[in-house]
Formats: sequence, C-alpha cells, structure tokens
Amino acid sequence: MIYGFLGAGHLAATMIKGLIKSGVSPEKILVSSPHSAQRLSTEIGVVSVSESELIEKSDLLVFAFLPQQLSTIIQTIGTDKFSDRLIVSLLGSTTVSQLQNLLPAARIVRAMPNINAEFNRSTTAVVAAPSASDHDRQLVDTFFAKIGSLTELPEELFLAFSAIAGSGPAFAALFLKGLQLSGIKLGLSKKDSLKIAADMVLGSMAAIQKGSQQPDQVIKAVASPGGSTALGVASFEADNFVGVIEKAIKKTAGYGQK
Repeated sequence: MIYGFLGAGHLAATMIKGLIKSGVSPEKILVSSPHSAQRLSTEIGVVSVSESELIEKSDLLVFAFLPQQLSTIIQTIGTDKFSDRLIVSLLGSTTVSQLQNLLPAARIVRAMPNINAEFNRSTTAVVAAPSASDHDRQLVDTFFAKIGSLTELPEELFLAFSAIAGSGPAFAALFLKGLQLSGIKLGLSKKDSLKIAADMVLGSMAAIQKGSQQPDQVIKAVASPGGSTALGVASFEADNFVGVIEKAIKKTAGYGQK
C-alpha cells in the first residue's frame, strides 16, 4: 500500500509518524505540500512528490490541507485527476456530500483522527460515502488501526465526537497541568509532579478502557467514606466539576450553553 498525504500540517505529521512507528516504511508514504513536505522528507524519510505524482501513485489519498483550500486545490489539479481514487478527508466540518458533489467520481471516506496518532493512540471517527466499497472501508480500517482505535459514527455525531476526542487532548492536558501545579505547591519538583500525574492518569484509565470498570466504580473504590479522597471528591462535586466539563464540551461542539 502506498499512502499519500495532500497537505502536511501538524495532524498529518502526527499520523505519518504513527504510521512509521507501526511498521510502515517511510518510502511507502508520499507527501505533497508547498511548505512541509520537503522538511518531513529530510526529518523522517517520507517521499516528497508533486501533486500529480502523489495522486497517481497513492492507493489511499489523505486530504490533509485546510478546508478553505478545497475548492482551489480541486480547480487547480482538475476534478478528473481524482476519478476512482480512494480519498480520506480530514477536512474538519466538510461533509461527505460536499466532498462527493465536488468529486463525483471519487470514493470518499470522511475521518476525524486526533494528535495522539503520533503515539499510535489516536481516537478516530469515520463515515463512508456510498461511493466507497466494502473493500475501500477495509483499507481505511486497516489504515487507522495502525495509528489507534476506530469508531464508525453517523455524520451528525461528528461534532460531539470532535469535541471529546479531537479537542480532548487539550482538556486532558489542562487537567494534568492542574495536578502538576498542585503537586508543585505541595513541594514536588515540576518534573516529578508531572510524571506522577501522567502515570496516575494512564494507570487509572486502564481498567475503564478495557471495559472492566465504569468511572463510578473507580471513584467508589478509591474514595473510602470519611477518607481524604472522599473529601477531594466532595470538593469537586461542590464546584460542579462534571457540569464544568459538560459546559466546555457543549461550547466546543458549537451547541452553546443551554
């Protein structure tokens, strides 16, 4: 399989690095971008090519440029060049139907990965256009499995998914920052406090991720009645911690405060 990236911004770069870590040879990854392709080629060995060569040689073509560039890029390259090509679009809010209207002869899949792809831990949502065959979907599933987990969702749920999975790394980092700063104020070094917090979060989520425990079970197991953890949980609840998270997710998804 030859994977091609039309555009090479930050998200594309994390995906490319994740693919290489999963065992994909850099020589099997083609990149075309006016500013970043040659840099990535120098740094990690992927192949920088022209737009036309990228489209011609790629078995799976990833649209990884800015959404507002879509019409211009298609007009510049020509609609016919994308005929019968398997295209995975990362273009934010650009819908499958919009893509299919612009590229009626292409096989379209819309996807939302996140920056954890670099560490093969991306959480990705996908939805396929009717033009994509079962074989196309298998190729896309295999592609995203190399960089993390995959969830097929109806397109109307992509906003909710993006607010949690796409923006979530920033929110998780914000929580870790709070733990780190609290540790520093209690006497820990900056480095030790962050490591302790990060290791704790990774370990605490393992059982939940495997499906063997729910969040409430973890809370109950740790927060013994009358203990110090219970006091901390009560403080979070008094400040409506869960409600604060829900409000932020709604705003991120564009729902606004209801």
